[in-house]
Amino acid sequence: MRAAEEDLGLNREELRRRRWAAYETLRTLADVIEADTVAEAKTGAAAVLRAMLGGEREYTAMARYFISVEWQLDLPTRAQ
Repeated sequence: MRAAEEDLGLNREELRRRRWAAYETLRTLADVIEADTVAEAKTGAAAVLRAMLGGEREYTAMARYFISVEWQLDLPTRAQ
């Protein structure tokens, strides 16, 4: 396993960041499904959407377009 990681560069920083971003999205969706309340689910989903707007994730411009223009979502600036 270690040799494959080294030969293929599977643990380089760029890939680890991209995997983490994908994990956060998956975890949030799982949390929404498991949430006890709608408010709890919305808080977690809003946090992920805000992170996607922040500019450190892939496809930030696309996220900004859909969130603000197409869907016109009014995201709270912080968890409520």
